[in-house]
Amino acid sequence: MNTPRLSIRWKHPVARTGAVLCLLAAATSAAAAGKRQPIPEVRDAWIQTTATELRNFVPSSGLATGRFRPTGHKGVEALCCEINGRGLLNLGTNDWVWIVSHSAHDDPNIGDVSIGVCQGGRLYKNEAHVCGKQLRLVSTNGLALPASSEQFFRLFLDEIDDKPWIPLPSDPKTPAIGAE
Repeated sequence: MNTPRLSIRWKHPVARTGAVLCLLAAATSAAAAGKRQPIPEVRDAWIQTTATELRNFVPSSGLATGRFRPTGHKGVEALCCEINGRGLLNLGTNDWVWIVSHSAHDDPNIGDVSIGVCQGGRLYKNEAHVCGKQLRLVSTNGLALPASSEQFFRLFLDEIDDKPWIPLPSDPKTPAIGAE
């Protein structure tokens, strides 16, 4: 059985290009509309659990490490920090940063979120995009390595949307982690 095929003849190449772009735009909008948003209660539970785990973190040998490398970002040379899921950043002094990231690709109910802790036990949250398990942050201070963990959390922002690190409450029972 032969099924009829739709055949359209375009009189002008611009009309064909415009039609293709309209179809692509419609498909992209439909995909974006279908993207699931994190569920606040599920996200906050992950943040609380991870923050509680990180409050007692002590670095040891054999941990995954993050890395710093130069990159071009928005037309300037900058230092990029890459973490693959979880990683330790030794900052050359006695300061260190341990980061645990979650990707929306793994669970859209939690979404993209990272929690960091420093040697002083202070916790921070960042809602930067995590692609797979890869978190990429860029320094606002050119190619200079951060001199301290506090400087790291202040200067390294999300590579895509410049999302900053937000300090978390020191009391593990304090809610309001999802609110900014």
